[in-house]
Amino acid sequence: MIIKLLPTQIPEFWELIKYAIAKVYELEDKDYQSNFNSILFKLLNDKAQCWIRVTEGRKLIALMITEIQVDRISGDKYLVPDVLYSWRVSDDNQWIGDFEFIKEFAVKEGCKRIIVESKNPRMWQIFNLLDFKDSFRRFTLEVL
Repeated sequence: MIIKLLPTQIPEFWELIKYAIAKVYELEDKDYQSNFNSILFKLLNDKAQCWIRVTEGRKLIALMITEIQVDRISGDKYLVPDVLYSWRVSDDNQWIGDFEFIKEFAVKEGCKRIIVESKNPRMWQIFNLLDFKDSFRRFTLEVL
């Protein structure tokens, strides 16, 4: 079952949310606070959404943070699943079901597309299963 946390529920789950953020972004200690503060601000002000997947017994399995954004050129709304983290190995069908749920949310919110970014090869497999198309690549050069 997927549940959308209300902004008032975020403090109750904050330690788990921080853990997922740190794991997904592979943050260094020095980068924790600024990233956590930015996401916390968005969640508490309903500018981002936190979704959890739980078992029938209400045990947390996975967490996703999404944000609705607007394309600067076209003005089209799109949904960005920003943090995708699972405490258990989930099979493809579970992820497909989760994304169908998120897709319905995107449509309800008037989003024209869902745009995802990940450096995790397992997530690439899932995105391919879901018919996501490669639209650009990001290259990084460390200079410091």
